[in-house]
Amino acid sequence: MNPAARVETMNKELGTTLIISETTAEQVKGLFELHEIGEVPVRGRSEPIRIFEVLGSKTGA
Repeated sequence: MNPAARVETMNKELGTTLIISETTAEQVKGLFELHEIGEVPVRGRSEPIRIFEVLGSKTGA
């Protein structure tokens, strides 16, 4: 299972709708309102990853 799939499964646990990793957040910064949730351990990774909740579009779309 890839890290994105592992992050996606955290939505139910965290009560969120859409969460993304720091890597994706860097690619979409400026386009979406993001709320940093924090660092979480991900199975198969030696280091935790930072995750963000996507709150909405900054462009109004």
